Amino acid sequence: MRVLAEPDYEAVTDLLLENFPEEERGTRDALLGDFSAGRYVGVAAWEDGAPRGALVGWRGTPETVLISWLAVDGKMRGRGVGGKLLDEAVRNWEQAYNPDLILGEIHSPSSGVSHPRYGDSEARWRFYRRHGARRIGIPYAMPVPGKNLSPVKDMWLLLFGGRAFAEPAVRAGENFGAETCARLRDFLHAYLEDSFEERDAGGHYRKDIEEMLRAAGQAKLI
Repeated sequence: MRVLAEPDYEAVTDLLLENFPEEERGTRDALLGDFSAGRYVGVAAWEDGAPRGALVGWRGTPETVLISWLAVDGKMRGRGVGGKLLDEAVRNWEQAYNPDLILGEIHSPSSGVSHPRYGDSEARWRFYRRHGARRIGIPYAMPVPGKNLSPVKDMWLLLFGGRAFAEPAVRAGENFGAETCARLRDFLHAYLEDSFEERDAGGHYRKDIEEMLRAAGQAKLI
């Protein structure tokens, strides 16, 4: 297992293409371009010179990292690779960047999303819960990652680590502090600006995104 570096990008990109639909990861050229530009950080597990699993995150702001993708080769599932990648990535990012928030996003476990290649929403939530993830209690609207793609519905925003995650009051379900709420909003705005979401003539995003941005000021774990 090692931190991702430039020689790894093509092989890891191919692994992501196999494990996520286009509306959740964009095109191969876009992924490679973003890797080369240094926009992504992560770790990968290797065997026989090929990545058997990878966890990739995006440093949306200096105070946040978003877990964008966790992929494990089909032949390696059930062997603990995903859990080791998740734990190692969170530990690495906390040491390297000391962010306030290490975030992730998943389909709601009640969404019924299930696919033989891309996985099952209920199983994914159970896996993340075992590794300490908590849901952030805001109505989450994932920004669309590519042109002409439809919004992905029924998504949750999760917290995996960072300074806010370590605060006993936050873990007990109290509202995030004002500074953490501001950093969450900064992340959401950065994510939107990086996406293909559009504003109307009045400068507003679609309704569910505006609701999310307002709710971020009173965010807490649930």
